[in-house]
Amino acid sequence: MHMSLHPIRREWRSLSEFERHAYTNAVLCLRTKPSRIGMNHTLWDDFPYVHFQSNDDIHFAASFLTWHRYIIHIYHQALVTECGYKGELPYWDWTLDWQNLSAAPVWDLDHGFSGNGRESAEPSAFFPCSHCIKDGTFANVNVSLAGATYAPHCLTRDFGSFKHEPVASLSQHLRPSAIEALMEEDDYYEFLVKFEDGTHIAIPKFIMGDFRLFTSPNDPIFFLHHGQIDRIWWRWQQHDLQRRQYKYTGSFKLRSKEQVSVDDIVSIGGLAPDIKASELLNVRSGIFCYTY
Repeated sequence: MHMSLHPIRREWRSLSEFERHAYTNAVLCLRTKPSRIGMNHTLWDDFPYVHFQSNDDIHFAASFLTWHRYIIHIYHQALVTECGYKGELPYWDWTLDWQNLSAAPVWDLDHGFSGNGRESAEPSAFFPCSHCIKDGTFANVNVSLAGATYAPHCLTRDFGSFKHEPVASLSQHLRPSAIEALMEEDDYYEFLVKFEDGTHIAIPKFIMGDFRLFTSPNDPIFFLHHGQIDRIWWRWQQHDLQRRQYKYTGSFKLRSKEQVSVDDIVSIGGLAPDIKASELLNVRSGIFCYTY
């Protein structure tokens, strides 16, 4: 039997209850740790803060995949070093749930990430009709940021409330056949644009609440979603490894005509050292050591 020499990131539903609890306990532990970037909030809040501050550099830009590969790696490291987590970073394969996203195992109240929010009497300037998480593992969790503003509020979700596209339409981007079609796109930047603008954004548009803001890492499901995004990029690379492993092309940042280079520096806002893009293209070398 073939055995991988690299740690394997696994899909959430394949974890035992013990493994799921170990992960969610470590996630909650981040709320007790101080900021790494000198802010008056917790290590949990560092991730949405850095994501927001980096927004124009990491969306609809070539670095979308590299930057997010790096931040979920740093998040996993924080769970391990700060909170004693001993497992790998899991992912949520929503292609298994595309026909009924709200019934996905990740929303299990006791062995997952809680479920949908409930309309509550805790409105804020950003969520005038707030849908706070009131049940399960992440019940009554408060987060600090909404966009650029320090705005403590309950963690919110409001499944299926995106007014401009129904869930049935969003789900089409998550069908297994839609992912297989992406595998046939040979150009890195063309693959990235189709992937980000269709498949990637469908999940925030379904979950809504905190996940719909650029401080989306407020919601811990962000990291399982981006684990799946990273896995699909990895699959795309594996599809033609010799030609695709180190492909990295496209716009340097949003609305920019400047093109990227593998020598470009990827910054993660002080959460970890800056790194060259070339060091983020292979999950089995350099700072990385994992597979799917």
